[in-house]
Amino acid sequence: MSIAAILLLAFASAAVMPFNAKRGTAFATRTAFTRSHTWCAYGVTKALVAGGKICPILPAWAYKYYLPLIGFDQVCSGKAVCKITPRTGDIVVFPKVKNHFWGHVAIWNGRQWVSDFKQKNFIVANGYCDCTYTIFRCR
Repeated sequence: MSIAAILLLAFASAAVMPFNAKRGTAFATRTAFTRSHTWCAYGVTKALVAGGKICPILPAWAYKYYLPLIGFDQVCSGKAVCKITPRTGDIVVFPKVKNHFWGHVAIWNGRQWVSDFKQKNFIVANGYCDCTYTIFRCR
């Protein structure tokens, strides 16, 4: 079996594998720092894997394209505050912006957004104030 076939099989199975949001967000919260270490994608990747998904470490902005491949649907996108109430396991993806080349990604644990740290605010840097972010929810 070729490497491409193995990867295709892995991604196809990841889409149907259930995501245990409680387990994933509990792991993210338990292992999060108190302040940013600029490892947001690593923190969210660990949460996805702990919750049962197959997930490589990607640049934060790339999760916008990867999450739909593993069973997440876009539920909100915009510059203004989305008019949805986040659910445990929802993931927000911010694009790359000036001074934040990799973008930002975080997961909602039921109380707060968590990336590599426990965020005090939804917007973690001024550069993200005027950009379009996207929120995803597992099917």
